[in-house]
Amino acid sequence: MTKPYQYILILFCVLVCKTATAQNLVPNPGFEDYNVCPDQFFYDTIAFSPDYSNFPMVKDWVAATQGAGPQYFNSCDIVSNHGIPYNIFGYQVPHAGNAYMGFNAYMTVSLWRVVFAEYLECRLIQPLIAGHRYYAGFYLNFAEVDPVPAGFGYAAVDNFGAHFSNSEIAVPYVTNFVGVEYLSNVPQVNSVPGHFFTDSANWEKVQGGFTAAGGERWMTIGNFVLDTPIAYHLMDTVPVPYGNYACYMYCDDVCVVDMDNNAIPSSSDTFVCVNALPVLLPSHTSADDYIEWYNGDTAKSITIQDTGRYWYKRVTNCELYVDTIIVHALPSAHPVITIIGMTFSTGPYASYQWYRNGQPIPGATSQSYTATQEGDYYVVVTAAAGCGGVSDTIHIFSEGVDTYTYDKKVSLFPNPVHDILQVNGNTIRDGLVTITDITGKAVISAPLNAQSFIDLHGLAKGIYLYKITDKDGFLQQSKLLKD
Repeated sequence: MTKPYQYILILFCVLVCKTATAQNLVPNPGFEDYNVCPDQFFYDTIAFSPDYSNFPMVKDWVAATQGAGPQYFNSCDIVSNHGIPYNIFGYQVPHAGNAYMGFNAYMTVSLWRVVFAEYLECRLIQPLIAGHRYYAGFYLNFAEVDPVPAGFGYAAVDNFGAHFSNSEIAVPYVTNFVGVEYLSNVPQVNSVPGHFFTDSANWEKVQGGFTAAGGERWMTIGNFVLDTPIAYHLMDTVPVPYGNYACYMYCDDVCVVDMDNNAIPSSSDTFVCVNALPVLLPSHTSADDYIEWYNGDTAKSITIQDTGRYWYKRVTNCELYVDTIIVHALPSAHPVITIIGMTFSTGPYASYQWYRNGQPIPGATSQSYTATQEGDYYVVVTAAAGCGGVSDTIHIFSEGVDTYTYDKKVSLFPNPVHDILQVNGNTIRDGLVTITDITGKAVISAPLNAQSFIDLHGLAKGIYLYKITDKDGFLQQSKLLKD
């Protein structure tokens, strides 16, 4: 007896797109260009320059506040204490290139009863356009400053951001100490509140999007103190004499991109099918990417309730992309087999592959197939829109033909696959999909519950093997081609 095997398929078409010609509006974004190598003791800071004309060290960057100033680190320094990766504040390789900046994000000096901070500032290549959406991002790393010779203990803060203004921020001395208290400008892009930057090994990214008021030309980076007292996290277990604490940060790879200024042409399509609505649409992104969906959502995935055209903009390594998702509802992709004698036929589809005993039959890629031996037969089809379906099983035995459905038959498509592999397991629950390379090494393992989407964009092109098991011991395995 044949069991009904019906479901509605949704076409999930991820449109992989070419990079835009988006320009990074930040001059010297990685601090690679300099006028003087910081290889002289006590000559390592960028200047406080209200007229934006004095660049004794690194090009295009100035201190937003008057004082000691942010410091420059470059691998060109092999005689002083501002080299890379080793320097006076610890050890850190650049996020990219051969240079980075450093600044005091928070410092308490009990002798002068002052709390102050330092800020980086640059003039953008062009002013921001009113109403345009912009992306801004930069990388930070917590420096392992030695508190003994410096006389300060470790502290971490949580309020880093980027402020954009129409005129330069140039704040002179306000105390007798060489420095200012801090800036309280409201940044357009800010780090997550409550996240203290304590990682001294890895670079952490501060990023976000905002709508420009128009005319903003200056970008300032630092710890913007919006509430007092300043929130900080002490890293020392032993109290420091006089209660002096400091948070010193490295900064690298600053980016500002106009997200509304480029029409990006599309490239090839990747087809993924899902069973029903609503459906969760994943973005094709990595951890450091920033995305904005068509509706302004910045989550990595969103749930949609209907078919249609969806898109999101993505900033990856300061390059702007647009990915388009087209969702179609198909009435059915479950092929029905018609039997005449020993010949099986199914409906019109774009492609066919007939199977016997779970293995593809070489050359059996037509709408019809004539069986010549006993076994279990079914067909996997691909519709014109790119979605696939699996028929019920036809059993050939010595006394005739019987038909039945394997409830736990699993279909994988597309195969070959480019990025997203869809696995439909029908009634499978608590299953596992394992993909191995040709040496048998597992490269991906993912859960399977009726339907799964597996991101393979990180795999190299080649031949892989997949194996599917569930709690009842069900096993299906075959080859998988990554193109």
